[in-house]
Amino acid sequence: MPENQDHLRRIFEELAAGGEPSQRLLAARLGIALGQVNRLLRILLDKGWLHGRRGPGRRVRYVLTVEGERAHARMSREQLDRALASYVTVRDRVRERLGACVQGTAGRAASGVVLYGTGEVAPIVFACAAELGVRLLGFVDDMPRESYLGLPVLDPTHLTSMSLNGHAFQWLFVATLTDQEAVRARLVDIGFPLEHVRWL
Repeated sequence: MPENQDHLRRIFEELAAGGEPSQRLLAARLGIALGQVNRLLRILLDKGWLHGRRGPGRRVRYVLTVEGERAHARMSREQLDRALASYVTVRDRVRERLGACVQGTAGRAASGVVLYGTGEVAPIVFACAAELGVRLLGFVDDMPRESYLGLPVLDPTHLTSMSLNGHAFQWLFVATLTDQEAVRARLVDIGFPLEHVRWL
């Protein structure tokens, strides 16, 4: 979707959520310039997707038309369709990389896998591991917490001698698509053997 199309959809969402956001507030919420919001609102008005109604002072209240509601619904479906396609791509890549953990043990399930990262990709990795029969022992993350998806989340310094919290594992699976160089540097710093790391 072109960037403008995404911004138009987000303006629709802000207006449909109720309230009467000013152009300045829309600019702040969308992270774009005030002039660009003004231009986008003019596009929506010209297409007949919005009506502008005068409010107190110079303020204008924007209201979605029936055509605007249809356009909003269409844009939302298109965005959801793109998100689903992206999810399928990531899921297939995760399955392939996790499958390599299983294949690396002569067809037996890996003795254990630890996931590095608890971001957006982690739930996909978690689901694929269950599907493939890969035994997950826990997570490591630079921001540890008690648990995530029912498994402990420890600081990477807990990765010692291919053991996490006293449980031996065979692979560390990096469950993030961003900052992989930072993860690599962190693993080198703690002396983790990179030959036991699988990357997305």
